[in-house]
Amino acid sequence: MSQKKGSVQTDWASLEDEGKFRCLVALTISALRCLCDHYGLSGDTVEQVGEQVLTQGTELEILVKHKETKSYTVRVTYQIFPLGCQSVAHVEYTDKKTGRQGKTVLTHLNELWDIWFLVSSVSVSKGVIRVAPRDSFQASMYTGGYPVPLELPVEQVLAAGEDRG
Repeated sequence: MSQKKGSVQTDWASLEDEGKFRCLVALTISALRCLCDHYGLSGDTVEQVGEQVLTQGTELEILVKHKETKSYTVRVTYQIFPLGCQSVAHVEYTDKKTGRQGKTVLTHLNELWDIWFLVSSVSVSKGVIRVAPRDSFQASMYTGGYPVPLELPVEQVLAAGEDRG
C-alpha cells in the first residue's frame, strides 16, 4: 500500500521523538478541549496541564494525596518513568512550626498504576509519616509487592531537604 506524500502517517514517521511527544500532547489537549466545550466546562486546567506536560515532560510530578494541618503539610506525588528510569513516588513534608521542609523517595513503583492502590490515606504520628494503602481485595493484588503501609521518619524526609538545600 503506497502512501501519499504529506500524509499523516508519512509526516508522523519523519518526526523525531520530541516532535512525536509534542504532537501527542497537542492532540490530547485538543480532544480534552472538545470535551470541555461539549459539556460546558472550563478548559483552563487542561491548558495549564498541557503546558506543564510540554515543559516538564517525564519530570512532571503528579499529585496523588495532599494533607494539611495547622502544624504540617504532606504531599505524595509520583513521576512516570522520569528520565527513562523506573516510575517513582515521592513524599514531601513541611513543618509549619519551624519552616523546615524536605522531599524524598517514598517507593519505586513496580507498575505506574500501583500508586492509586498504595495511597489511600496519609497520617503523621510520633515522628513517622504513614501512607496507608486502599483496603480492598483488588488493592491487595497491586500492593502485595510493597511493604505496606509505607512509612518514613519525618526527620529522614526533612534531612533529605537539607541535603538538597
